[in-house]
Amino acid sequence: MKAKLSVLATFVLVLHKSYDILGSSVPQKSGAGSRNCGRITGFKVSTVVTSSRTMTVTRSSWTYKKVTANFEYIGNYTGHEKCLSNCDPCHPRPCNCRLECVCLPMKDYPDVGRCVKKGTPLPDGVKNGTSQCKYKDGN
Repeated sequence: MKAKLSVLATFVLVLHKSYDILGSSVPQKSGAGSRNCGRITGFKVSTVVTSSRTMTVTRSSWTYKKVTANFEYIGNYTGHEKCLSNCDPCHPRPCNCRLECVCLPMKDYPDVGRCVKKGTPLPDGVKNGTSQCKYKDGN
């Protein structure tokens, strides 16, 4: 069951990447202010009980100017509160404009990335390394 959930979560991320969707929900207006990089404005780890198991889900929100994108991940991303969002490993900005954050590829889908905090243990599915990009940049 764990493998199926991981594959499903990764499939959703790949689908989002294919259609250039940044978050797992429609952006919403927010009065959270702006920074050059945007910022994580929400972070919550919860436990979900199903008929067959209990699993951990982490939700985060990233805000830039007056737009907020919401993200949801299977697993416990505690420690990544200032960084957690989707990203493109070949074009990691805005993830890497926050000095403590790095965009790392997913193990099974290296074109899809996760913005995580440098030096913090990585959750399942995130690969410590770089993608083989045809054109890689810092922006």
